[in-house]
Amino acid sequence: LLPASTLKILTAYLAIQRWGLDHHFTTDFYVEGSTLWIKGYGDPYLVSEELLLIKSALAPYLRDKTILQIGIDTSAFPDVDLGRGDSDNPY
Repeated sequence: LLPASTLKILTAYLAIQRWGLDHHFTTDFYVEGSTLWIKGYGDPYLVSEELLLIKSALAPYLRDKTILQIGIDTSAFPDVDLGRGDSDNPY
């Protein structure tokens, strides 16, 4: 398996080739009931450090909501198999 950092470099390179340097990836967040949904569109720069910033930015909007779970909306990539949900890897 390739390390994630190698795949991010390849993804970024291919994205620049396809969309150019001015393209901005988006990630949508929406609430349905008690679920906060995250809908991504392949942003190679969406890393854990960015999620901490996003959490802080969303906090004021979610203050009066009861969020019991987080869901991943995969509808932007309908043919992608997300696997079985667990891993034998220690990371």
